[in-house]
Amino acid sequence: MKVTTKTKYALLSLSEFDSVDKVISIRQLSEKYSISRKYLERIFCDLESCGIVEGKRGPKGGYRLSKPPSDITLKEIIKSLEKEVKVIDCEEIRLQCPFNDKCKMIPFWKNLNKIIENYLGSITLEQILKEEV
Repeated sequence: MKVTTKTKYALLSLSEFDSVDKVISIRQLSEKYSISRKYLERIFCDLESCGIVEGKRGPKGGYRLSKPPSDITLKEIIKSLEKEVKVIDCEEIRLQCPFNDKCKMIPFWKNLNKIIENYLGSITLEQILKEEV
């Protein structure tokens, strides 16, 4: 699994939110990290549609966490942006794979995918904020 720039920027941005009450604007994040506002807006739109953040309008508007950092996992964040957390998807490419009938690696890839997904599901945004991982 390759972590995309989109996910990297999302995690970097979310590391600024230490509580549900903290509201941060896209402009602030863009200036702090030198990331395009448009790109951050797309990222936060995805995060909002998955219930990780919520937007607040007005002069002091921006985004805030929709739940405590202890209730948001890395798996949830990554899936909101990437849709899947897999190193390789043998299930999906099975029909196209020339080694389909001979491959002894399928159980390994499935287990590795499961281990990574479980690990990401066990790490919360709060742990990241407290540098506990």
